[in-house]
Amino acid sequence: SIGLLKWPPATTRFSHITSTTNPKLSDANVWVIHQDRLDDIWVGTSNGLNQYSAQNQTNQNYLTRVNEKSIYGMQYISNIFPYEGDEEKLWIWNDEGLFIFDKISKELTTPKLSSKAKQVFESEWIGGVFVVNNSNIYLYNKDGHYVFNSNSGEIESLATLDDKFSTELSYSFLGHLPEEPHNILFATSGHLYQFNTKTKTTNLIYKVERYNPQAFDAVDSWVIADNIMWIAMMGEGLVGIDVRTYEVKYRYNSQNKLSTNAIYGLQLDASGNLWFSSQVGLYKLNLNNHHLENFTYTDGLISNEFNSLAFTKLSDGKFAYGSPLGVTIFDPREFATTPQNANKLEVHLSSIELFSRKIDLLSNFINEESLELEHEDFGLNLTFSTLSFTRQEQTKYDIYLEGPDAIHYENYSDNKLLLSSLSPGNHTLKIS
Repeated sequence: SIGLLKWPPATTRFSHITSTTNPKLSDANVWVIHQDRLDDIWVGTSNGLNQYSAQNQTNQNYLTRVNEKSIYGMQYISNIFPYEGDEEKLWIWNDEGLFIFDKISKELTTPKLSSKAKQVFESEWIGGVFVVNNSNIYLYNKDGHYVFNSNSGEIESLATLDDKFSTELSYSFLGHLPEEPHNILFATSGHLYQFNTKTKTTNLIYKVERYNPQAFDAVDSWVIADNIMWIAMMGEGLVGIDVRTYEVKYRYNSQNKLSTNAIYGLQLDASGNLWFSSQVGLYKLNLNNHHLENFTYTDGLISNEFNSLAFTKLSDGKFAYGSPLGVTIFDPREFATTPQNANKLEVHLSSIELFSRKIDLLSNFINEESLELEHEDFGLNLTFSTLSFTRQEQTKYDIYLEGPDAIHYENYSDNKLLLSSLSPGNHTLKIS
C-alpha cells in the first residue's frame, strides 16, 4: 500500500517526443525545431537531424555521429532554415558551418562559394546565422560580419558592423522588422540594434539596465503585439518597449513576476497571449490584463529547463519547444480558459503564533476577528492557505499591512508571514 495518489488529467495537454518515446529522437538535447511546408517537423539535436511526421507518427534521423566520443561536429545541429524556391532542401547550420541538406539524398552539400566566401566558410567557426532568403544570409566569424548570397556565391563584408562591434560580443542576427526587409535586427551582448542594409547605419533599439559585457545577456527572440515589441533578454527577463519610440513600457523579471531571468522563445497565440520558455518551465502572459501563469513538470512538462532558439509554431496552431530532454508540443487553445476556481480562492488563517509567549491566538482571532498584543510581545508568525490542492506552488498572495508599520508585498510566494515587531497602535492586515 502506498496511499492515495492524485493525477490531474490536465497534464495530458502536453505531449513529448524524446530519445525514449516511440517514435524516438536520435538525441534528447534539442537545439532547433523547424516545420516545412509539407508539415514534416525537423528537429536538430546534439546528435543528428530528425524528420518527424506527426500525422504518421514516424521519425527518421540523419547525420548522427559515428564516433560516440565525438561531442561536436556535423551531427551538432544549431539551426535550420527553409531553402527558398526548393521544398526538397533545407539550410542546416551545424558545428562545422552552413550547408544545404537535400531531403531526397539525405546529404549535406556546400553552397556555391567565391574565393572570399570560401575563406569565411572555412574559418575556424561561423556564428549568428540567419537566412532571410537565399541571397541574404547573415553571419559572422572571428574576423567580421557578412551577408552571403548563395545564388552568386559572393559574400560582402558589413564594414559598419565591423567598425562598431567586436565579434567577441556579437550574438546573432534575428531577422527583419515586419514589412521592412531592409531593417535587420542584430543582437550583441546586452544590446539590440537595427541595421539598415540600404543606408548601412545602425540604430540602438534596447540596452540592458546594468550592462556587463562578460555577462553576455542577449536577445533570444522578439515579437510585436499592439505596438509593443516584446524582447526575451536572456539574463534580464522579459522587456516590452514601444515599437515607435523604443521607450520601455514593461519589465518582468525575477524581481517581480518571473522566477528566472533566463527566458527564451517568445510566441503569440491566436488569443493574444504571449508564451515563452525558460529555465523554470513555460510561461503564459495574458497581454490584456498581464496575468502570468507558469507551467512546470507538475503540470505535465517533461522538463523545466528549455533551450534557447528551440521553438516554433506549427501549421495546426500548436506550439513546440525544445529542451535537454526532447520536444514538448501543446495546443495553446487548450489553455484559453481560466481555471474554474481561479476567482473563487479565499485565504484562511491556519495558525497564529508568538515567539515571546505561548497563547492560543487563532481561537481568539476567530471569535473576535481581532488581536490585542502586549507591549513586550514580538515575533508574530502567521500561516495561511487557500485550502486548494491544485498548483499550490503557483499561488501568489497580495499582503497589505495598514497602520504605523505599513507594508505591501505583491506576488508573495510563501504562505507564512513573520512580523518581528510592531509599533504601538492599530494595524489592519489584508491578505488576498
